[in-house]
Amino acid sequence: MFPLLSSVSTIADYTLLDSAQAEGLATVSEISEGGSVPELLLDNASELSLFLLDGEELLGAKQNRIVNLSLLVPGGTKQTIPVSCVEAGRWNYDSEAFKSSDRTFFASGRARKSADVTGHMGTSGSRRTDQGAVWDDVSFALSDFKVASETSAVSALYDSQSGSLDEFEQAFAITEGQVGAVFAIDGEVRGMELFDATSTWQALMPKVLRSYAIDALRADRLDAPAGDSADAQPELAAREFLDRVASAHVERFEALGEGSDLRVVEDSLSGGGLFAKDRIVHLCAFAMDTGSSTRQRQQTMELDF
Repeated sequence: MFPLLSSVSTIADYTLLDSAQAEGLATVSEISEGGSVPELLLDNASELSLFLLDGEELLGAKQNRIVNLSLLVPGGTKQTIPVSCVEAGRWNYDSEAFKSSDRTFFASGRARKSADVTGHMGTSGSRRTDQGAVWDDVSFALSDFKVASETSAVSALYDSQSGSLDEFEQAFAITEGQVGAVFAIDGEVRGMELFDATSTWQALMPKVLRSYAIDALRADRLDAPAGDSADAQPELAAREFLDRVASAHVERFEALGEGSDLRVVEDSLSGGGLFAKDRIVHLCAFAMDTGSSTRQRQQTMELDF
């Protein structure tokens, strides 16, 4: 993990889902009693805006979902949020509302999801994914880890690897002034995450780290060799990746909630961001040419940050 540091001290003038739910100030529920797979309803009763992270997993209600892209929902409002299902075999209530989780969708799945969202936004304006592709990603991952799940839930995968994921989390400390990171696996840069405030990164780093750790553990299980883009100088590769992101073509759309959606439109990259409150609140980008396809080219052996 290569830390991204900022000399600017930004105060996060918003809350996060974990905090808001702990205080009883946010509820995520099905859009209606019958539900709708690609949509949920967020009720933000806080006075502050609420930030939802791209790929964040929500557990409960009729089936577990992931958030399709980062959102900032104004305080005291309700917002329909675009989501994807990561539990194909359940469509019945196990709780009235959703609770936040300690993770995001695994990074390779987020890469494809982000590309799908960008494509749909460009053609139809919707924030939907290819739901079938998301289910395939979950199914292949469960198979590779030899994890059985009656409902094909990606949560079963994370539960099965909880000990290893805890070890990954404990192995990486936050650097002073850190607002994000570039992630590499066995010399191959896989993606980056950038936030506006150190406090946001500190709160969300475990969720992001677990998503990359799953890809590293998966490659280790499959004993996958390093890809052609593996670099003997990973620090240089990380800088070059940042340069690619900085020079990428970006399209802007009016966001759901506050601000503007930024979408990375490049053959070799996927990702997006949220610009609000006169700054980039969040930006994520993924390398699409270094094994982000979960089935065609499995990842590498270890986190080599």
